[in-house]
Amino acid sequence: MANLKEIRNRISSVGSTMQITSAMKMVSAAKLKRAQDAVTQMRPYAGKLREILENLSASLDLSENAYAEQRNVNKVLIVGITSNRGLCGGFNNNIIKRVGVLINEDYAGKEVSVLCIGKKIKDVYKRTPNFYYNAKIEQMEDVYTDLRFEVVAQVAEEIMVQFINQSFDKVVFVYNRFVNAATQSGAELVALCDTNGGMLPNELGEVVHEVLSATKARIGIHCHDDTNCAVANTLSAVDAGATHVQGTANGYGERSGNANLFSVVANLQFKKGKIVVPSDAIKEMTRIAHAVSEITNINPNQHQPYVGFSAFAHKAGLHASAVKIDPMLYQHIDPILVGNDMRTLVSDMAGRASIELKGKEMGYNLEGNKEVLTSVVEKVKEMESRGYTFEAADASFELLLRNELGEKDPKYFTVESWKATVEQSENGEVTTEAVVKVNAGGKLLEQTSRGNGPVNALDKALRAALEKIYPELAKLELIDYKVRILEGVKGTGAVTRVLIETTDGNSQWDTVGVHENVIAASWNAISDAVTYGLLKANVK
Repeated sequence: MANLKEIRNRISSVGSTMQITSAMKMVSAAKLKRAQDAVTQMRPYAGKLREILENLSASLDLSENAYAEQRNVNKVLIVGITSNRGLCGGFNNNIIKRVGVLINEDYAGKEVSVLCIGKKIKDVYKRTPNFYYNAKIEQMEDVYTDLRFEVVAQVAEEIMVQFINQSFDKVVFVYNRFVNAATQSGAELVALCDTNGGMLPNELGEVVHEVLSATKARIGIHCHDDTNCAVANTLSAVDAGATHVQGTANGYGERSGNANLFSVVANLQFKKGKIVVPSDAIKEMTRIAHAVSEITNINPNQHQPYVGFSAFAHKAGLHASAVKIDPMLYQHIDPILVGNDMRTLVSDMAGRASIELKGKEMGYNLEGNKEVLTSVVEKVKEMESRGYTFEAADASFELLLRNELGEKDPKYFTVESWKATVEQSENGEVTTEAVVKVNAGGKLLEQTSRGNGPVNALDKALRAALEKIYPELAKLELIDYKVRILEGVKGTGAVTRVLIETTDGNSQWDTVGVHENVIAASWNAISDAVTYGLLKANVK
């Protein structure tokens, strides 16, 4: 029959095992009841020990260190438990620091072994000489990174066995209990943070569900977008019970950014039926998104969901034909709800329906005008075969459309000649000068201007010359310039496409130019931009 000391050893072991299971519950995402049941099944004598525990609990001190404190502590096992992912990474760092303190201060001079569980502490284990593994635990791998329940059970059983066999005098657990700590201190909200953005929606939803089950506090979520799942993760968290979400305007943030607040709000309101903001306020979404881009000096993402310029854009025959009948056939919501608008893209894939819709968008009624529609379609296809693109150059397309309709643009000016020179002096200074000669208002106008490059100099020279006749051009400003080398001829003989964005202070428009010479292509785009600017100003 076992003596009292052996019985106390076994009782203490059961207590240690239950502590292990409880400690690992959060990081293993296993149900507590499953863990307790499995631990019970692992030890044949558990039933008998439970009976002994019930009979002797009144007379025995069964605190977690009751037995360990009676040993002469020389051999210590530190079990460091972190997560495999970046959720609440700050807590992981604190765990790692605490393990280091235990090794170097609390148990300095002792035979200290460290069992690392979780990817974050594993990484430190690999880099830090003080983190080592006691080979006496032969049945376990060097470092555990898998936190499935089966692994937790194996770890718990092996630690218990080795503790009973006196391989260790004391076992110390370092793990994250931030939820309980927060709620016990009266926190009303616990915000979970996927700081490195590494989680997937189903994984994050499980975490939120487990945490919510363990606390009565509100659960919040803060997601980064490193896997492009920040918005999806946020919605998954809401489905799992989170009632507080964090995000940033346009998803701006470090690395890949944060959850895009505009997409989160729109999805919650339109897809989940949750009234997040008043309907009148949500109609300001597109305007606010673009205003934030202006303030931060970041070009707006044209393809951003809900608020992007192309979020409700359509091209090609099938789409255009369907949208012509009912716009909602190819739109998941009415763009007006978020302050955006539908637009039609014109490309070499365009058919008559696309041209008709685009014309309507610009204020031209082309319904039933098959001759003009066919002519425009053929013209667009021919020009795009030479490198033009009207998908991103509405102003140039409108000029083409007006021409095909017979609405000849006023000949605001004709070009006599232009040239641009770039010169570098002996001291390394580079100067650019452009000379433009144009006929306007019955006069030959010549203007020389300098710029930071040939395109800038030509733009300045043309507008300075024409401002003498058309003072409206003083408001125009070139705000964006894109160059693309087109496929075909390789090297310096390749065809170049230039896209220019111009503003008059109230609106912007885009024009395109194509030529083997990049300066000539730029000149064509600049000429269209100036012509369109005069049309918008209603200059006769």
